[in-house]
Amino acid sequence: MEKRGQALITSLWILLMLTVITISIAHRTSISLRLNCYQRDRLKAVYLAKAGINRAIKIIENDTNTYDAPSELWANNEEAFKKIVLDEKGSEFAVVSYQDTKKDSQPEIIYGVIDEERRININTASYELLIALFRECGLLQPEAEKRADNILIWRGDKADDNKIYESLGYPPKGNKFSNLEELKLV
Repeated sequence: MEKRGQALITSLWILLMLTVITISIAHRTSISLRLNCYQRDRLKAVYLAKAGINRAIKIIENDTNTYDAPSELWANNEEAFKKIVLDEKGSEFAVVSYQDTKKDSQPEIIYGVIDEERRININTASYELLIALFRECGLLQPEAEKRADNILIWRGDKADDNKIYESLGYPPKGNKFSNLEELKLV
């Protein structure tokens, strides 16, 4: 009877050790599979980004005129501005329009061509451009001119004859804006 009890306890210990080993191997395997999926998705993202860049370059190369305008084909081209969505299996890419996608259905990747020159650089904007910008925001001409003058004085492009900044308690920078907080000082 005593040998049967020892055999039972030994068998239970062996079974317990095998169970722990099996669970450990299963856990490591699931982690490896998850890491492989992440690596595959990362590789797809890299190739998709390269494809988007190459497509944008190709569209811009076809632009033969010397000016940029919102009415140009590359700037207003519905075919060039599509969402790219992974299919259900995650194995291929399919191009679908904005209306064809549902929320929470699949991961989506958007690419397109945007003209960087359409942005206004406050560090290089001319006086006339700044006034036009402020007028577009709804300011009257005198207020728009005052703000444009303040920006030019801050950048050092114009002398502070009226001592505007001295009356505020600090001198103008005399250089380009380096962060958004500086706009609060103007």
